[in-house]
Amino acid sequence: MLDFNTVWFITGCSSGIGKSLASTIHAAGHKIVATARNIDTLSYLPDEANVLKLSLDVTSREAILESLSATVAQFGRLDVVINNAGYALMGDTEAIPESDARLQMETLFWGPVLITQEAVRIFREVNPAGKGGTIVQVFSIGGYLTFPGSSFYHAGKFALGGFTQSFAKEVDPSWGIKFLVVAPGGIQTNFGSNVHLEHRHPAYNTLTSPFNQLVQYMMKPSCARDLFSARSMC
Repeated sequence: MLDFNTVWFITGCSSGIGKSLASTIHAAGHKIVATARNIDTLSYLPDEANVLKLSLDVTSREAILESLSATVAQFGRLDVVINNAGYALMGDTEAIPESDARLQMETLFWGPVLITQEAVRIFREVNPAGKGGTIVQVFSIGGYLTFPGSSFYHAGKFALGGFTQSFAKEVDPSWGIKFLVVAPGGIQTNFGSNVHLEHRHPAYNTLTSPFNQLVQYMMKPSCARDLFSARSMC
């Protein structure tokens, strides 16, 4: 059972699931390291000893290592990591520039990978022997099912799931390290503001294309409650 000395490290805390988690964890009296690209978005958390607010770009290895190092320096340990930061890149796959596709994969896959690798080292080498820790990957229904127009989003989520399941089978049980993959379905958040909808290809931009039909469906007011909603997809 978690105690009040538990140290949580969460990415993507500016809004949505990350903000809700950070607020709930802080209210419960735990130690919280809340991160976001823009540290000003973390002002909802108070400035106090149990709260560490950090600016973090999850596509930067240097920033990741610095953030986790700052966590250990502040609290002396790390117990739970929640990889939550992300956005969705939507468009016709043939039209999406390689640079945009790579940034999507850096955010959804390589960022969590690097955070997970360093967190496991801390769990094993910094925390008390056998105490370990927990890695939580905020996955998505988009890591199990696919929709048109989101190929690189799905690629990132599918890759993260495979990575986590394999890595979990490698660690020695005596280290006390656990992995949890959380795959939300429809959750009404402002995730839609983090959906990048662009990159149309004339061959696919037709009235009957599956992607256009999905976009039209997403624009319906009732869609916010539906599984396929841009506001719901995490």
